[in-house]
Amino acid sequence: MDSVALGERPRPLIFRRRNYFFISVYAFALSYFGTALGTIGTPQLIVRIVPDALQGTATGVVRYVGLLVAIIVQALAGSLSDRAQTRFGKRKPFILVGTLADLVFLVVLFFAGLIAGDFLWLLFATIGLQFTSNIAQGGYQGFISDLVPSARRGAASGAKSIAEMGAYLLAAFVATIQLGRGEWLQAFVVVGAVLVVGLALTWFGVDERRVFARPASEDRSGDSGWRGLLTLDRRRDASFMWWIVSRLLMATGVSVLTTYSFLYAKNFVHASDPNAVVRGLLVVTVAMILITSQPVGLIADRVGYKRLTILAGVLNALGIFLSTFANGKPVFTLGGFEVLDVLLLVSPVGIGQGLFLTANWALGIQLAPRAASGKYLGLSNLASAGSGVLAGLLGPIIDLAGFPPLLLMASLSVVFGTALVVWKVKVNE
Repeated sequence: MDSVALGERPRPLIFRRRNYFFISVYAFALSYFGTALGTIGTPQLIVRIVPDALQGTATGVVRYVGLLVAIIVQALAGSLSDRAQTRFGKRKPFILVGTLADLVFLVVLFFAGLIAGDFLWLLFATIGLQFTSNIAQGGYQGFISDLVPSARRGAASGAKSIAEMGAYLLAAFVATIQLGRGEWLQAFVVVGAVLVVGLALTWFGVDERRVFARPASEDRSGDSGWRGLLTLDRRRDASFMWWIVSRLLMATGVSVLTTYSFLYAKNFVHASDPNAVVRGLLVVTVAMILITSQPVGLIADRVGYKRLTILAGVLNALGIFLSTFANGKPVFTLGGFEVLDVLLLVSPVGIGQGLFLTANWALGIQLAPRAASGKYLGLSNLASAGSGVLAGLLGPIIDLAGFPPLLLMASLSVVFGTALVVWKVKVNE
């Protein structure tokens, strides 16, 4: 891989189709890592080593402390990568250091959960993994802004969404089988291998020397000095700040549906097999995201990211609202499988998420100044991680009033977020 010398002037890049692969492959690695360990593996390790009466508390501590670390570290790493100047580029060194440190804490997590059986060691390992993985992700976030021409940001965001969803499905399949068989060592080895391969393909496949010329308005670097590492200007960055708030509200509405999907299937839909309903919702949603992400990206590059973000909000709000009318009855049979009404009623969310994950991310890239894209897009984790926190805090509504009020609140959250995009997020399209 060619390296870039300090002070060397970047050369124009001819953006080819293979570049979509190389700037997206690390997103695949991060998604596999997060799903296999964060979503599937760590909760099972907690069950192994924590008494039944404390498992809920332990899971909450690991989740919320980890999210707090992720929010701070990702934004800080992104901001530092904006200012970095090395012969290898400004983003890739962060990915390298973060990934190699990930491997160390993978060993610590394996020791904590399967050898020592100690919760404090497990908490230390998960915090360490959040710290190191977000160093890598903070640097990685700036790739599309740095390396993709403005007219192809939607397509690049679509490729990133496909990589993330593909890894999510693969991890959900592989990791659950491995852990179901008790093959913990194999599961950890696969996670480590995916990270290493993702790092290698990114390191040798991404050339940070070659960038596209941008309008002067995109080259502003934001606040200078250490005080500007994590701060934004209220006037200059108003649209970006409103984008974060709108993204938080829109993502929270969908997070409510996914966070409580099992309880929704069991206690509201009264499905005879709640797990089957959850699997069906997952398959329908992810399949629609995979199918729509790339076409949406190409269309968004032509019609504008804001317009498709608004359409995504309408579809997501509609799907969540319609979920209140589900009763779990079969509508028709397809290939020997009964298709329940809930799958049809919620299906707009699958299409909406395909639009949202691609167009809304491209919108954020459009709003962020290229020279400070690491900081700005790192701060977007306030919305990504924060939506999970807010969704978790809404759980008591189920016990107090049932699912209809919760789902109505979730739908309204998406509506309010969409309204903010319409009225507060200003872009030139």
